[in-house]
Amino acid sequence: MRSKRVVQLLLTLVLIVLVSSLLFFTDKPADTEGIVQAEVLSMSDVEDVRVLKNGNAEVSLSIEVDNTELADMYRNILAAPGDAVLGEVMPIPENRTQNGMVLPVRQEFHSSIKKEQKTSLGFAMKILDSNMTPLDEEGGLKVLIDGYMTPQVSVTPTGSDGVWEILIGPKDEAALAVAAGDLLTKISFAQQLLGSIDGDQVYDASKTIRCILPEEAKL
Repeated sequence: MRSKRVVQLLLTLVLIVLVSSLLFFTDKPADTEGIVQAEVLSMSDVEDVRVLKNGNAEVSLSIEVDNTELADMYRNILAAPGDAVLGEVMPIPENRTQNGMVLPVRQEFHSSIKKEQKTSLGFAMKILDSNMTPLDEEGGLKVLIDGYMTPQVSVTPTGSDGVWEILIGPKDEAALAVAAGDLLTKISFAQQLLGSIDGDQVYDASKTIRCILPEEAKL
């Protein structure tokens, strides 16, 4: 019981750090009038989880990056073509050639998504399809990912039915330590990102998870 309480306490602390780390400010001086005009580098991540009757789930993940230098960085990471047409949807390139070397793009990106799902949410995800819109109607970037996953489900038999408890997040102290390490890495990356861009910026990131249950299920 004490171990469970410790895990719950640590998870709460991680969530507090996560919420507080969604906004980062550059350490740049204010202008001569003492007013800082900060550019907002915004991205959103919306995940729809459709739970199936067998306990597995279909996943649809949508990542949107607003029309800022952050979108340009993502285009570079995903090797988006410079002549992409407005609203054009295309596969994420398999490889890119840089300094005479062929480097994986799609596999590396998919691996980062699966690692994020596993360490932060506890979801073992298999990616079935992905595509990107390098230049959407507002000048930003969109990435769509469809997959299949096995969530952490605990079943308690109740008569002819059962009570399912879908666990989201690290399942034990070891997994929590890994998630905390990844979170610190993200914070460091965000700080380096802001430090590499001229001017004053705010990094604004959001994550939304929407769970859709089977028709016969009741909350």
